[in-house]
Amino acid sequence: MEQYNGCFDHAVDRRYPHVGGYLANRDYAIAAFEQMLTLPRQTWDDCWNWMDAWKEGWFRPVLDSECEIFYVADKINIEDGRVKVGYRRPNVIHLTGGHVDREGYKDYKLEPVAKELGIV
Repeated sequence: MEQYNGCFDHAVDRRYPHVGGYLANRDYAIAAFEQMLTLPRQTWDDCWNWMDAWKEGWFRPVLDSECEIFYVADKINIEDGRVKVGYRRPNVIHLTGGHVDREGYKDYKLEPVAKELGIV
């Protein structure tokens, strides 16, 4: 992440944009994605487009750094049947990391959490 030094406020814990969870006006999202396709670095992972667009200065989505809606983590804290982040209780979680395969997807990560939350 060295190439992004100085781009993000290090006083904020969750300071990066997250492509797996966002709310956007459809026309704005389409225009932003089309502009991202013109960025010099194109990889298999569009998170780098988001980071590069931020670095260029034209892409500034409001970040949910307080986890009022979204939470991204490898492990989550569940309390009283709800995901809890500090005093927040986000409604959308994204479990990061791990391997995704064509048959089991990420069930090995999702099933324990879904069971603890009472979803399955």
